[in-house]
Amino acid sequence: MNRFISLAKFEIFLCVAGLVILLILKIAVMDRSDRRQRVWQEYSVLGTLCERYGLYRKARTLQMAALSEARELGKDDARLAFSLIDLGHLNVELKNYDLASAQFDEAAGVLRNVVPKDKYGCDPRLLDGETVRLAIEKAKYLEIVEKPEDAKLAYLNGISIFDRKCANQVPLDLANLNRISKAFSAYCKLASPATSLAPARTLLDSLRWRSIAGALTEEMRNDMVTSFTSLVQSTTAPADLKQKLIAKLDSDLFSSNFSGPK
Repeated sequence: MNRFISLAKFEIFLCVAGLVILLILKIAVMDRSDRRQRVWQEYSVLGTLCERYGLYRKARTLQMAALSEARELGKDDARLAFSLIDLGHLNVELKNYDLASAQFDEAAGVLRNVVPKDKYGCDPRLLDGETVRLAIEKAKYLEIVEKPEDAKLAYLNGISIFDRKCANQVPLDLANLNRISKAFSAYCKLASPATSLAPARTLLDSLRWRSIAGALTEEMRNDMVTSFTSLVQSTTAPADLKQKLIAKLDSDLFSSNFSGPK
C-alpha cells in the first residue's frame, strides 16, 4: 500500500516538475523573442535613418542585421516582410536591381501568409499599409529599370490595393496617402502621351478619390490635378471631353463638402 502511495506521489512530482520546466522554457522563449524584437526594431530604425541621410553602406549593414533578426522570428512573421521591403527599396537606390526584385517578391510571399495580430505593430491596418508600400516600391523599381507598361500596371495595382484595404481607415495614414498621390502622378507621366482618354478614365476609376480627398494635403491635390491635366491634354480627344474629365477630378479633390489638411 505504501509503495503505491509513494509511486503516486512520484508521478505527481514528475507531472509538476514537467509543468515547471515547460513554464521556464516558455518564459525563456518569450524573453528571447522580446529581446529579438527590440534588436530588430533598433537595427531597422537606425538603418532607415542612415538611408535618409545618404549613408547607404551603413544603412545596408543595419538593414541586413535587421533582416537576420527577422528571419529568426519566423518565415511568416510580418517583420520579415518589413525588412525585405526596406532592403528592396535600399537596393533600388544602390542599383542592385535583381536583388531588389527578389526581395520584393519574397516580401509579397511573406505578407500573403502573415496572420494579423495585435502585437509588435503587426495589426491588420499596418499589414494593409505595408502591402500598399510594397506595391508602390515594386512599381518604382519597374519604372527605373525602364519597364513602363509593367510600371503603369503596378502603380494601378498599388492604388487599387489602397482602395480595397485602406481607404476606409480612420484616420488615414499620411505616409500611404503620400505614396498614392505620387503613384497617381507617376502613372500620368508614364501614360503620356496617350492616344485616347482610356488611361485617364482607368485612373479615375481606380479609387474613390472623393472619399479620401479630405485627408490629402493641398500640395498633393494640386500635383495630382496638374499631372492629370497633362495626361488628358496629351490625347487627341475632343476638347469638351477633356475638360469634363479634368473637371471631374478637380471636383472630387476640391469639393467644398470637406476640409482637408493644408
